[in-house]
Amino acid sequence: VTNESKSAQPFFHINKKVEIRHLNCSRNWFFEFKLFRVFDKLISLRGQFKGIKPDVIISFIELMNIATLLASSQLKIPIIISERTDPNNYKIPVIFSILRKVTYSWSKALVVQTKASKSYFSENVKRKTYIIPNANSVRVVRKKRINRAVCNLMSVGRLSKEKGHKMLILAMPRVLKKIP
Repeated sequence: VTNESKSAQPFFHINKKVEIRHLNCSRNWFFEFKLFRVFDKLISLRGQFKGIKPDVIISFIELMNIATLLASSQLKIPIIISERTDPNNYKIPVIFSILRKVTYSWSKALVVQTKASKSYFSENVKRKTYIIPNANSVRVVRKKRINRAVCNLMSVGRLSKEKGHKMLILAMPRVLKKIP
């Protein structure tokens, strides 16, 4: 089930056996917070859950996690939610922060990427939180020296606090001292 409109094309191949259902709403319908619109979308989402009758629901990103947990209330479907940014550094509007604190305890499990992300949540939520880091593998090159004349380092990501560009820049003197 996706927020995308029916005309939106996925940016990767999806097997034909996978059924895609569209809520047909803008990505930021939850942020627009027009009460009627939010209730309408939550009812539509709940209808999808009732129609599909899934064994488990996996939800990603804080606002969809909140919507999924609200829409599935009392349906007795286990919900696994996943936060893909560090909530200590990525702030959401206060109303959603409050809703996250209330609804996340309803989930069966929460998946985060770091210990720091896990530390944000209440003890009740931490007990069912699992850390699964990004599957980036870094091959360590120990015996090679990088020719400084041609060495370029590139960081790719949104220019926002949670992406850690500042940390990378501040760490470089230590890295260069250790690995010239």
